[in-house]
Amino acid sequence: SKATVSVLYCKANMKWLVGALLAAVCAGQTPDTMVGYGFSADTQQVSQQACYVGSIQTVNRETSHIELQTAMSFSDLEQSVRRTVGVGAGVGMFQVDAETSYLKAVEDKEYSMSLNYYQYTSANVNIQLNGTGLNGLTPFGQQMYANGTNPYFRVVCGDSYLTSYEEGALLMLSINVVMSCKEEIEEFKTSISAGLDDIVSATSSVQKITAQRSFSGRVEMSAFQVGGQPSDLAKILAKDSSQQYYVLTCEFGNMGDCQQAADGLLNYATQNFSTQISFSPNKGLTYLGEGFYTYEPASYIGLKMPPSLVTSEVQTARQNLATSLRENMYYTQSFYPMKTSYAVPWNLTSSAYLSMQSGYSTAHGNIATIIGYNNPEQGGKGCFDLPDQCVTLSKKILGEVKPVTPYLNFLPEVQYILPVGVRTTDDMLCSFYPNGAGYGAAPLPPAPTNQDHFESLVSLQLNSSYLSYYIDYIGAGGDHGVTWNNWFSGNSTNGSSYTGSSCYEKPGDSGSLACSTQTFTKKQSGYFFGPYKPKN
Repeated sequence: SKATVSVLYCKANMKWLVGALLAAVCAGQTPDTMVGYGFSADTQQVSQQACYVGSIQTVNRETSHIELQTAMSFSDLEQSVRRTVGVGAGVGMFQVDAETSYLKAVEDKEYSMSLNYYQYTSANVNIQLNGTGLNGLTPFGQQMYANGTNPYFRVVCGDSYLTSYEEGALLMLSINVVMSCKEEIEEFKTSISAGLDDIVSATSSVQKITAQRSFSGRVEMSAFQVGGQPSDLAKILAKDSSQQYYVLTCEFGNMGDCQQAADGLLNYATQNFSTQISFSPNKGLTYLGEGFYTYEPASYIGLKMPPSLVTSEVQTARQNLATSLRENMYYTQSFYPMKTSYAVPWNLTSSAYLSMQSGYSTAHGNIATIIGYNNPEQGGKGCFDLPDQCVTLSKKILGEVKPVTPYLNFLPEVQYILPVGVRTTDDMLCSFYPNGAGYGAAPLPPAPTNQDHFESLVSLQLNSSYLSYYIDYIGAGGDHGVTWNNWFSGNSTNGSSYTGSSCYEKPGDSGSLACSTQTFTKKQSGYFFGPYKPKN
């Protein structure tokens, strides 16, 4: 309710009043116009109430911003749609609204990258204040202001007043490429061309590159829209598990549905989206969000602001929450490929596997604690919405966060893999990955000049001083489809490089036998990661 309350009542019951106002906003009450609203530096958000007296002065002619012909990086998308979700200790890290959820889903991670497109059409609405000093405030605003003595005015009404905002509709599209490990996503980045064309051709390029390089992983075609008729996207994609945006997932080896979805999304963006809105008469328009406004300090109209509630202790508490969130996001992103797409099957009873599972679960649970998905006001966002309660809230949240480092002791066991094959110069067939109780073999992509490829591991003995294996592989050229054998026996003086005799032969054809001295050397696994190190 926006009923007026006496100044004495406000002073005596300010925490209750702020909580009630915030609860109303959290319940989904969205204003029809931003006239009279402010911006709070304390909360880093638009104010919860319209406390300033204003009116719409002018509405500029609508303009369109369209970026559908060339893919852009996620960081460029953030700048273009004026939202930041992962940098610094800002409130964006802790928000759980639909647009933030979409951006966090397509944000580049340790094992993924996104190719992004967007368009929006909007009109700039200019606001004129209808008074100065106390005359610039509504009766409610005047009571909250309390002649400049009430610090909660900054939270509820804002220490700046909005001078303009944009209304219209916004559409974002994304191809999110998710690899099995960090090593593969880095290799993919070097393979993908700069300046990719529209979403259809980019999807085709992803399909071609992942097939050529035998990458394992998936593509997530995603879309998010505000304004217009977002439900029309359901004709192309399905709602995500949180019901906040639209997505379709395809494995690299079966991308037909995603290619079809790319065609549908491009057609939707170019043919359907613009028909859903109108500026005269108003149809399908919405306030585009906090990045699409301008504001000026309330001191410009003669209002003296009370002291900020964001003390140095509050700043430190917010930073501590942000650091903990980044740390646990790092661990979930690092554990995730090991958990979902490790190159070889884990030994499910090994201490390494159990530690990996526990580490992921702990970090994932910590993120839920810090964000407070079910009750954001009791999570990190509450540290911004109610800055006077931030220090206490931060201590409570961080007191519930569990350490992940006890589950990192297994990492040295899985740090290195050993690529092997007929020869080191070509015909490399597979890599031996530690799996918690020995090793498993994962095929290597065939070299462009030779299409021999791994079939199965017959036997393996590997320790710090000795390597012996026997592999079946499928021959290329005139022997395409014929099984050959490759075996090796050698020694190591450093536990890293193994030198010995590598032989290959087509079974039943003694004349095909050939041997040579080869050296196979371990390299760091693309799944390996170290303890979290905060960035300066």
